[in-house]
Amino acid sequence: MKNYSVQSVLDWLETKNYLTQRRFAEAYVLSHANMTKLPLYVHFLMGVGAMLGFICVMGFLFTTIIHYDDIVSLFSVGFISMLLALLAYYTCRYKTPIWQSLGLQSALILMIVGKVLVVMGFEQLANHSLIPLRVEWAITLGILLVTLPTYVLFPNPIDRFLSSTATLTSLLYNSLFLYSTNVTFFGYFCLLMFLAGFLFIWRNKSLSWSSLNYALVITLCESVLLLPFFSDPSYLKVPSFAFNGVLGIALIFLCLILAQEKRQLFGISTLLACLAVLALAFVSTPGILLALGLLILGYAKHEMALNIIGGAFLCLFLILFYYELPFTLDYKAALLISTGVIMLAIRLFVKLMRWDDSES
Repeated sequence: MKNYSVQSVLDWLETKNYLTQRRFAEAYVLSHANMTKLPLYVHFLMGVGAMLGFICVMGFLFTTIIHYDDIVSLFSVGFISMLLALLAYYTCRYKTPIWQSLGLQSALILMIVGKVLVVMGFEQLANHSLIPLRVEWAITLGILLVTLPTYVLFPNPIDRFLSSTATLTSLLYNSLFLYSTNVTFFGYFCLLMFLAGFLFIWRNKSLSWSSLNYALVITLCESVLLLPFFSDPSYLKVPSFAFNGVLGIALIFLCLILAQEKRQLFGISTLLACLAVLALAFVSTPGILLALGLLILGYAKHEMALNIIGGAFLCLFLILFYYELPFTLDYKAALLISTGVIMLAIRLFVKLMRWDDSES
């Protein structure tokens, strides 16, 4: 097994004309040399701990300090909690590891508590007709107003992800349930897909956009999960195959953009990939197409989290697709076997053509 150094990799990229401005690449490597990203499971455990702490703090507040119908106490305690979270974050982030961990975890709990209380305050404002909005839109407005400033002032990736996901999910709920047709939902789905693709392909984005990226991905997955439950003809002004068409077009553009980055825009592999996506758009479901798009992005951008999400949802949507087929059990078994044989043959063909070779 070969041992590669950073300089040897940069030399190889430069000889292949993949690297036109080497000094910027070297500066990027040096600036990230001392940055250590926490593993994904650590973020997950921190999020679980924050949610447990949030439940405990909320239970204490509602038993002794505040009342659900008291708008003033909801807003006052909410804003105080958010200010205490910012104070704890900026005070402890450069302390010793123990104090830093304790301060960041406490800040995250206080921030979540404060945001939830403020959103509940907006809900009560709408319930008492103090603002001219429906309750659903008042909740969305509250989530948005606490998310925008704290995304900058409180640069915690877990809080950013949770707040962004809550905002996008609230908008998803409104687009699905507050309108008599799915036209608004279709437009929102297209917007989510465009923003997610743009942010993952955007080369000059900073690390601060990562939480929003994954919030968009989770909301897209929620959208395709909910899509089969809305089958009323009077509601489906935009037919289901339109979602397949949009996802298919997006996947083709994604393949072309990634091929352009690797100088293989007019290669045979790119053409076959586009034809395969086009065929899948006619016979597949939106969930399968979305999961494939996540896997392609994860493989191209070396995003392990995208590969995990895409793989998990691909298994889920394939199972759902399999059980929804109007065929007998024998036919379904034959279909599964033939599909596996075809996938193995495609994998062997790709290997023989050396399309997955890093030096091709």
